[in-house]
Amino acid sequence: MRLIGRCRPRPCTVEMVREPASRHHTIDFIVKGNMTFRRARADERKALDEMTLTGVRHWGHDQNHPEVYQGLAMLLESEEGPELHSVFVLEDDGKVVGFYDLRDRGDHVELVRMFLSPDLIGHGYGRTLWDHAVEQATAMSARMLIMADPGAVGFYKAMGAHLERHQEVAPGFSLGVFWYNLNSDTSTGS
Repeated sequence: MRLIGRCRPRPCTVEMVREPASRHHTIDFIVKGNMTFRRARADERKALDEMTLTGVRHWGHDQNHPEVYQGLAMLLESEEGPELHSVFVLEDDGKVVGFYDLRDRGDHVELVRMFLSPDLIGHGYGRTLWDHAVEQATAMSARMLIMADPGAVGFYKAMGAHLERHQEVAPGFSLGVFWYNLNSDTSTGS
């Protein structure tokens, strides 16, 4: 099946291909032209962790909430590598510009991380990552949990996710708790 994708700032062709995952068959979008999705490799762990920390610094959390930033850095060091999860990277002209990490939680899937190079925010790459993540998550569950950084709350609202509440994770720092219904165009919690 061939589709025309929404790969801003330029159009691209998207081809749907099936490939096996650890427990499920998932749909992998391969974007023709300059952008491609592929599974993350074990040797990319440090680079993806650094992209995460760069994104967090972009929103000023390293200065405004250093305890949150340090806690995240320590958590990233202790986590398993990307090859053990549904981690996909987005490449543009062979360079990794973003990635996301999905985790199967049994009754739902969690979008654990979704980051892109801060200089690309507002150019359609986030939407491209989101669309691919939704396709992958749909093969895993009926709903998706997103614990959103304060800087990303507006993005997830624009994508149609339902903000359930804010959860304080440190004094003065809260994450948005979102649910996205993967079985329809509307998004609801529960």
